[in-house]
Amino acid sequence: MPLKPNTILQSGRYRIVDTLGRGSFGITYLAEQVMARRKVCIKEYFPKDYYRRDSSTGALSLSSEGFAETMSKYKAKFLKEAQTIAALDHANIIHIYDIFEENNTAYYVMEYVEGESLSGLNIYLSNIPPNLNDLGCSCTIYVPRKSIKAYKEICEYDCDWGKYKDQIVGYDFD
Repeated sequence: MPLKPNTILQSGRYRIVDTLGRGSFGITYLAEQVMARRKVCIKEYFPKDYYRRDSSTGALSLSSEGFAETMSKYKAKFLKEAQTIAALDHANIIHIYDIFEENNTAYYVMEYVEGESLSGLNIYLSNIPPNLNDLGCSCTIYVPRKSIKAYKEICEYDCDWGKYKDQIVGYDFD
């Protein structure tokens, strides 16, 4: 269950406008950075199979304490993903404005870029491999071997990785 529109985060700094998408480990929202009066995206760590949301407070709680250690590790990876991206400065990499914890989970705030959804889009950075969309894949990224470490650090828990004709392949099944 995503946060409701008009939900306030960080004591009024951000206001949720709409839900843009959700995957197995998180939800991405369109939001407003209130004082700057600009649109932003907020990614929320929310492994849907392990957490439930309190509808009145928005706070998350584990569906079973048996998952606590594993979910804590994944939340740390989520935060590391945000910190890794925030440390990069390149025109083709989204800017991270803020990272915070609230509602018993973690969030990061990114620049909002108008455009089409990447759902169903394949990005080929090398030889053309088979179409994984036939297998239910929502987005496929083919990565040059020399770049795999950076991609794995950014997408480690949110993507699966494999090889095709000596190319590294990242794919996400929602």
